[in-house]
Amino acid sequence: MIVLMMNHLEGGNVNMAEKQILGCVQVFLFLCLAGCFSACASLHGVRESPKISVADIQLQEAGLLENAFLLQLRVLNPNDVAIDLKAVTCNLTLDGKPFARGVADSNERIEPYSSTIVPVSVYSSVVDMAGAMARVLQAGVLREDPARYALEGTAILDVHGFELEKDFTSKGEFSWRQLKNKFLEKE
Repeated sequence: MIVLMMNHLEGGNVNMAEKQILGCVQVFLFLCLAGCFSACASLHGVRESPKISVADIQLQEAGLLENAFLLQLRVLNPNDVAIDLKAVTCNLTLDGKPFARGVADSNERIEPYSSTIVPVSVYSSVVDMAGAMARVLQAGVLREDPARYALEGTAILDVHGFELEKDFTSKGEFSWRQLKNKFLEKE
């Protein structure tokens, strides 16, 4: 119908009433589409992105070209519907420099207003590790100022059969002294 109206308009035989009718039809269709998208969004029930932060980090494996760490991510669900966490991708920076990156396939169900720990293996190249170690040695192994980290990534969620991608960022700091003590305790 709209195509016929558009063809009719292009022909030049249009009066003002027909233009107004076409305008009303376009506005009506736009409002219908907007309503549909709004309804779909409310069906999801996810009003806020999950809050994701670093709960712990552990050295898994030290290799010649790569080191593997296990990040324990705390995932908080601030919504009134359960979410299924399908996957997480993340990049970890240390004092503003790339440190490690990773991805995890996860099938964690997070109930409304609750949290869970999700393990994610992240990998650091020898170049990234060498850079981090150089910065630590340059500043002093037991430096007093805290190290700043940032975790950025994407969480892939399944809510009522709809897949959503939600970006996240988490920032914090830790004491070099605490990190040294944590890794020395394991030896």
